[in-house]
Amino acid sequence: MPFQVLEETLPQGSLLRLRGRPTRNGEDLFRDYLERLVHVNRNRIIIDLAEVDYVDSAFLATLVAFSRRTRRRGGALKLIRLNQKLKDILFVTQLFNLLEVFETLDQAQTSFNDLPAEKT
Repeated sequence: MPFQVLEETLPQGSLLRLRGRPTRNGEDLFRDYLERLVHVNRNRIIIDLAEVDYVDSAFLATLVAFSRRTRRRGGALKLIRLNQKLKDILFVTQLFNLLEVFETLDQAQTSFNDLPAEKT
């Protein structure tokens, strides 16, 4: 299956559902989605990784970079539904300290309650 990014608008932000294995072109597509969201001040972003079984260092670097960018703009980037392999990658790379990970969409959305209201 080719890499896909499916976007949904949520009451408190945006959800990106990723599918497949992000290749170089897929990483560019993903980065473009994130860039566009941040550009229009959609700084509350949830990324669903349930259908992704592998990520590389470039993909992880993108997550870290956009996590920092959204925080600087008063938002947050959150990850949900990671399989054990992806959790292990975040643990080994010590990225659990930098990235917020939740089991469910509801948990991630609720965690936005501590942030100031998003500008539209």
